[in-house]
Amino acid sequence: MQRRLLPFVFFALISTVLAQSAPVASKAHSAKNGKSPISGTATFGYGLTFGDFDIYGSGIYLSQTAPWDNASLTWEGCAVGADCTLTFSPSDTAGFCQYCLSNPYWYAWGNAGGKTANYIQPALEFTGTAFYPGGDTLTMRVDLAGQVTGYELINCNDEGKECQLGAAVFTVELEGKGTAEVAMQSYGNPTYSHAWGSSVSFSGKAHVKTSE
Repeated sequence: MQRRLLPFVFFALISTVLAQSAPVASKAHSAKNGKSPISGTATFGYGLTFGDFDIYGSGIYLSQTAPWDNASLTWEGCAVGADCTLTFSPSDTAGFCQYCLSNPYWYAWGNAGGKTANYIQPALEFTGTAFYPGGDTLTMRVDLAGQVTGYELINCNDEGKECQLGAAVFTVELEGKGTAEVAMQSYGNPTYSHAWGSSVSFSGKAHVKTSE
């Protein structure tokens, strides 16, 4: 009887070991190819910028400063007493400083996946809907979606300007939610206001893809 039971006992032990080890392997794969938490801030308009942002996460830092005189969001507006949908997208800095090195200019650069980029290209959207009762400020919840791609810059001049766009070294795919404080300007119209600036704080998830 004992000899007959031995194969069944052995099979049960092997099955238990495999069942316990399978989730461990799955977790390791998920951690390697999954998403990590991020947080950040973004600013648009106010006569100052076409889209500044800073995004932080584990092994991730993306920063852009896009100074521009008279930058505003006047193409976006809200009717008083109705739901209002707004979308904010940061422009790249190429129009301000055509592919300038991050050192010494620091207009757009970042780190992700162990790679450093002297130039980053954002393709991000912050979109939200809220009821606008009127007034100078509108607070709304926004969704973040898009990506930021980091590049090498090559063949720069002696001042670190007029570089050429090199190879992409990373892409950071982003999703999240946040809160936008939108500055409204009626320009004397009691029934309609334009958005001329927005400050956003957000958090979410990031997935990093590197050139390797």
